[in-house]
Amino acid sequence: MTELPRTSDWNDAAGDYEAFAEPFTRQFAEQGLALAGGVAPGIALLDVAAGTGALALLAARAGARVTAVDFAPAMVARLAPKLAPFPGCEARVMDGQQLDFGASRFDLVGSNFGVMLFPDPLQGLSEMARVLRPGGRALVTSWTSEHGAGPAPLLVQALHRLFPDRPHPDWPPGLARWRDAEALAAEMRRAGLAEVKIMAISGSWGAPSAAWIADMAHRLFGQFPMWQALTGDEQLAVRRALREALEAEHPGEVRMHSSATLAIGVRG
Repeated sequence: MTELPRTSDWNDAAGDYEAFAEPFTRQFAEQGLALAGGVAPGIALLDVAAGTGALALLAARAGARVTAVDFAPAMVARLAPKLAPFPGCEARVMDGQQLDFGASRFDLVGSNFGVMLFPDPLQGLSEMARVLRPGGRALVTSWTSEHGAGPAPLLVQALHRLFPDRPHPDWPPGLARWRDAEALAAEMRRAGLAEVKIMAISGSWGAPSAAWIADMAHRLFGQFPMWQALTGDEQLAVRRALREALEAEHPGEVRMHSSATLAIGVRG
């Protein structure tokens, strides 16, 4: 059964997402924007499911007129002040599956690990295509691992070791489907995008030590339904398992490689 994080989950996690996930995902946003042709000053850019602004802030600093949207008010509350110094830039609370914009409004629309989490990711892609001007570009990133990236696979591995017979919630449908790059390309085309290009991009996530990851587990995994389903004692057991497994492999700093798929399409 697929269980998606709720708005309240992302609201509660906004501060930790900004601290731990935004710097990590910024690596991929930077590559995505460069491979999509860069950001020309003055273009109208929409960042869908913007979180705390990894992609939006890169574009704003390059001179784009950025509109960033996210369904979690706490994410927008953290992003809006960061965009405020840039002329023509704003952050708004909005459902990416029902964008409150007219057709053909933006020159570039991006979603950095956002649309893959939607209940209906194809609808999210279709909305991105709808608000693009003819000839405008869309870029989407999605993880290539079924268990996400950064520290998320560590949690899954620990859960399977400790509770091998327990069913765990499935990952969101877009993430599951778009592990297959051709499936992502096909859905980009179904959404109304042409000239779709697929590229592999990568980055790394790090932590000071295995002990740090164990100590910070609730802040790293708090929005994940599979973490929320654990009792307090089970969470403590997972923390111990994380530390023991990681210290055997990483006696000092922990550094993990993560890969993603970048899809770029053009509005015909």
